[in-house]
Amino acid sequence: MKLKDELEILAQHLSSEDAETVERARQRIAYLEDVIRKLQRDAHMNVHIKLCADALIDA
Repeated sequence: MKLKDELEILAQHLSSEDAETVERARQRIAYLEDVIRKLQRDAHMNVHIKLCADALIDA
């Protein structure tokens, strides 16, 4: 079970104050997932840049 799914289950059984905490956690997870996607994209682009640089050096 994903952490987001567990948070959803928790939110259904908690007081409104605790549910707000769960919602903040859910938003933080979404933010971190976005950061991870951006880092993966940047790493992928770095590989392409290195391959192009190596090809230019070898040319």
